[in-house]
Order: sequence, then structure tokens, then C-alpha cells
Amino acid sequence: MKDLNIVIKGRRIKLEITIIAFCLLFALLVNLYAIVRFDSPWSEIVTSLHYVVAVGVFTYLVIGLLRFILQLIKLLLNRVKKPSSE
Repeated sequence: MKDLNIVIKGRRIKLEITIIAFCLLFALLVNLYAIVRFDSPWSEIVTSLHYVVAVGVFTYLVIGLLRFILQLIKLLLNRVKKPSSE
């Protein structure tokens, strides 16, 4: 079996941490809006924390999928612009 040396740079790690933090913050703000809008008790912040985390992770996955699709489109457009000189 061959050893793979995969290096993830600090910049990429910081970017991913920032993205997931914003996704979790977004889910928390949606939860706070729902608490205020529907006049629920403030204990809902703690009792619905698992939903907040689930929505945050789901949002992160959707954003990740969109980022992947955009990178794929960018790659394909670059290949169309620069035809190979073979």
C-alpha cells in the first residue's frame, strides 16, 4: 500500500472553520427568529440545540455542494477557453 501525503494548508482550514461557523450562526439566528416570532419560551434555545446543529451541518453541506459545482464549471470553462495544442 502506498503512503499518501496529503497536506491541508492552514488557510484552507481557517476558511472551512469560518464557513461552518457562519452556517451554525445562521441556524442559530433562524432559531432565535422563530422563538421571537412564535412567542416561544427562551428555553427553546437550549432544548432545540440539536436541531440548530443539524440545520447548520445541512447548510454547510449544501454550500459545499454549490462550491464543488462552481469549481467544476470554472474548470470546464477554463478547458473550453484554452484548447489543447496537441
